[in-house]
Amino acid sequence: MRIQHIPALLVVLILASGATLTSIDLWQPPDTHARQDQGDDDRGHGNDPDGIDEDNPGRNQPGVVVSGGYLIEVGCDFDEDDNVTECDISADDTWDVPDVDRLTVPAEAVCADVLDGKFVHLAPETGAEVTGFASEEGDDDLELVMSGRVAVDGTASYQVTTVDGVIPVEGPGLVCDPAGAVETAPPQMSTATETATAAAPSPTPTQPPSTPVPTTGSLSIVTYTCTDVPEDRTDFDWFERCGRGADPMTFSLTSAGSTGKDAITLQTDSGEVTFEELEPGEYELDAVDASWCRATSDNVTAESTLVVEAGATTRVWLFMCDGTTGV
Repeated sequence: MRIQHIPALLVVLILASGATLTSIDLWQPPDTHARQDQGDDDRGHGNDPDGIDEDNPGRNQPGVVVSGGYLIEVGCDFDEDDNVTECDISADDTWDVPDVDRLTVPAEAVCADVLDGKFVHLAPETGAEVTGFASEEGDDDLELVMSGRVAVDGTASYQVTTVDGVIPVEGPGLVCDPAGAVETAPPQMSTATETATAAAPSPTPTQPPSTPVPTTGSLSIVTYTCTDVPEDRTDFDWFERCGRGADPMTFSLTSAGSTGKDAITLQTDSGEVTFEELEPGEYELDAVDASWCRATSDNVTAESTLVVEAGATTRVWLFMCDGTTGV
């Protein structure tokens, strides 16, 4: 079963089993699914006091990166008198993904000594799996006060913790001494020194070990079971109102546009499963003898095909309505 991307919320699908499912919500790609109006979007539904385009988050915004359905924002302010930089780092869900319970900045993303701020220090002795700085549990922002001048440039790896676990995302990077090092002229050598240097053999440079480049990706599915879903779902919070987990079921994954002969099937007793070592490309997902009433993903095209990229995990959230997984 393939869900076509049609600009409507009420459609009728004829399943492979011959059954009919009505009133389904279509796949919502991140570039077409704007947030419900909360008075801060830019498409005529309300004011925009924060200056961020929530309908196209991260676009043309310095210090803002959207990754995996989450908006990571970093703002730094240098105090020249005290020679310290205060950076505010926050994460927000930009569309229909689980809420942020904690934001973590790994130590390797921080280029200067942290002197103060609002954060939880993570270290192996505290039982943490990653060393770095995190927001308080339940918060989506933290503050780091670092020595010297620090600016926002490039990108860095962050971690977002949700009800689905820890999700690696990309965010704005931090760089120290952004003005760069001052180039100086090399010292002048005497003719004798130059001759001796020229005669000396050049050492063979040692090449650092190469890191294997990933060639495959994965696709992770989490299923929720929903009851009492209203017809008007404008303000319906799917992740809060639906229970995580589902009855045993089978998923089928095929390359987009194929005949289905290359289908990969996996069974799950809990509604959660991951397709590993997938070739990069576009895929179509089907629940065998079952159907969902809503499906969202952090990497899906306007044609409702899932995108798998090398070295990355595409996440899918499926919602089964009326307390059942079948129709």
